[in-house]
Amino acid sequence: MRKDIQKSLYFENGGQPGNLYVWLDDEVNNKANNFFLDTLLTVENSYIRPRHHNFPRFQLEGSIILHEYLRGETSENEVYRELNDLYLSLLGN
Repeated sequence: MRKDIQKSLYFENGGQPGNLYVWLDDEVNNKANNFFLDTLLTVENSYIRPRHHNFPRFQLEGSIILHEYLRGETSENEVYRELNDLYLSLLGN
């Protein structure tokens, strides 16, 4: 979405802009009590879910592997091996 739309129509109707230029905009920050400037460092240093198309599958299947480990059904070495094998199998797909 264009930054001019994010700065105006989108922001003014409760949307949170994704464009950095809008986050740095004085007018937007004045209207938002400096929300964007005050939280920018946190956003820049936070974890972002990988964009690889197989990440949701890894998360789903990996959570099953991890859950089995937490229930005591597999060893620590097995969970590492299974998660690593799953990760490697999904990289090429």
